[in-house]
Amino acid sequence: EVDAAIDQARLREMLQSTLHTLPKRERHVLTEHYLGGMALCDIAASLHISPAGASRIHAEGLRMMREALSRRGIGKA
Repeated sequence: EVDAAIDQARLREMLQSTLHTLPKRERHVLTEHYLGGMALCDIAASLHISPAGASRIHAEGLRMMREALSRRGIGKA
């Protein structure tokens, strides 16, 4: 139980540090969506872009996160 909590804390720290390496727009969209619980259409409105634009930024941010985490030995590329 303690080991699992330590592993979760390490993973959370790694995710946070990786998120901070992303460009501002990608970081903003992912943070608002996953941590803030905002829908992509609401994020789009706040950024004055189309929902399709927010969706593209979201997809690119996820791709960047996967690649960065893969380089750190977490998950697949």
